[in-house]
Parts: sequence; C-alpha cells; structure tokens
Amino acid sequence: MFILPYHSSSRTFQFIHITTFHCLTLGGALLWKEDDSLDVVRDILEPNGIYLASPSVRIKDIVFCEVDTTRTNLADQYQWEEIPLTDRQTFCWRTYYLMGKGTDKGTDKGTDKATYKGTDKGTDTVTTNWLPLPAEERLEPYSFQEVMNSFSQTSSKR
Repeated sequence: MFILPYHSSSRTFQFIHITTFHCLTLGGALLWKEDDSLDVVRDILEPNGIYLASPSVRIKDIVFCEVDTTRTNLADQYQWEEIPLTDRQTFCWRTYYLMGKGTDKGTDKGTDKATYKGTDKGTDTVTTNWLPLPAEERLEPYSFQEVMNSFSQTSSKR
C-alpha cells in the first residue's frame, strides 16, 4: 500500500479559488510505500509523530491521511525545496497549488469537477479546471493527475 499524509487549505483571492495541497513524499517524487499487513495509524504514522485530523481513507492502494497540523510537528520533515533534487529517500512536504473550483468554463455538467485529456488512460476528472494539473508530474508510481483523481473521491468515503 501507499500512504499519502496531507494537509490542505483553500481561499479565494480576487475571484480565484486557490487550494494549497501539501503531501508527505519521498524526495518530492515518490509515494510512501509500506506493507499491507501494518496498521497505518498505530504502526506507521503515530510512531513517526504524525497524527490524523480525520480517519484515513483508502482509494485503490493509496491510503489518504489528513494530518492534524496542530498535533503534528510539520517541521520534523523537510520541505521539498530544502533537499537536493536527486534525493529520493528523504521524507519531505511537497506543495501543490490547485486553482479553480469548477465554477469556470469547462466543468463536467455542472459538477465541481473538470474533464480534460492528457494521460495515458484517456480522460481524467480532477477537482480543478482553471489551471490544469501538470501532465508530466508524477508521484511514483502514479501520475499526479491519478493521485488527485483518487483524492477527489475521499470526501465521499468519509
């Protein structure tokens, strides 16, 4: 299984909805991989000082873990900008900015999701449409678009 601890915030600035999505990765490019037999919270996150704000949600083989930023010392891990670009072993927070909320042109039939082409699987649905997600960006073993598509499903699983 892959574990994706994250925290996010949203705000509107000059009529543009901006979501800041911070996720804990290995070197800013790899998802955290662990054995399926381990309990994500008890065996992995809490022993590493990472506490959850809400129950984790598993979509396919990714466990999305919303981090409690008041209980977790985020400074215990590096920021992506602080490590060498070639480092793929150091845990670090990678930040992504998502712009748009589905209120702009191009939404999927009035939903808060946009449809666009750009991955090897054809058309993907993501939670942003104003500024497309980078097609080449990856959080191995997935594209960033695939990760965000899975993430968009977590709110319906809570």
